[in-house]
Amino acid sequence: MATCEFCRIVAKQQPTALLYESADVIAFPDINPSAPIHILIVPKKHIETFLDIAPEDAALLMRMTQAAQQLIRERGLQHSSYRMIFNGGTAQHVPHLHWHLISRGR
Repeated sequence: MATCEFCRIVAKQQPTALLYESADVIAFPDINPSAPIHILIVPKKHIETFLDIAPEDAALLMRMTQAAQQLIRERGLQHSSYRMIFNGGTAQHVPHLHWHLISRGR
């Protein structure tokens, strides 16, 4: 989607510091962090909202989960407090499914 900010990041049209990238998932720091660690986990496939997830996206959601798990382990958060947040509706500022990994750190 040409007007989607996350699709532009996926297409390398908008630079960002990637913290994770696979064939179908990327992760990068939130530009307006609400905590010292605030990472967005985004599917490369444009899925507008949580309600638009289809049965054929099950494997993609698992790969997003694996990306989140890797990021948690790499930052040593597995023994501390962290949150995974899924926004939807008007709370989702960018209309592209994404998850927030948020933590105050170790």
